[in-house]
Amino acid sequence: YHSDLSYIINSLNLHITMIISADLPLIKPNILDNIIEKFFTFNKSALTVMAFFELFNKYGITPTQFFKSDKYKKDLVPIGINIIDGRLINQLEIDQTIFISSQEELVFNINTTDDYYKLLAFQNKKSDKI
Repeated sequence: YHSDLSYIINSLNLHITMIISADLPLIKPNILDNIIEKFFTFNKSALTVMAFFELFNKYGITPTQFFKSDKYKKDLVPIGINIIDGRLINQLEIDQTIFISSQEELVFNINTTDDYYKLLAFQNKKSDKI
């Protein structure tokens, strides 16, 4: 993943670049706008979007990856959205910040049929509230 990303960014000579997983079906422009705004507000060379593990538990989703956070005293799960200044992609270390999102839509990363059914249940529950 990282070598492919580095190759693409270098080949296309990209500067500020958003990388997003293709399996986030509930992503909306306003969510992306908020993430982009945070990137420029934090003024770092890279931003990764994460959510607290408990948000996934709320919907019965078991993340495949999570990180222990001493700073927040909670486990963090990467969402699959990152922004990076491509001019720095070849550096060993990049000044990065974490944006912790509470957007429920971002926990639905569809990899299995079970994930899909949980997404449908979430959408049905939201439409019942309207």
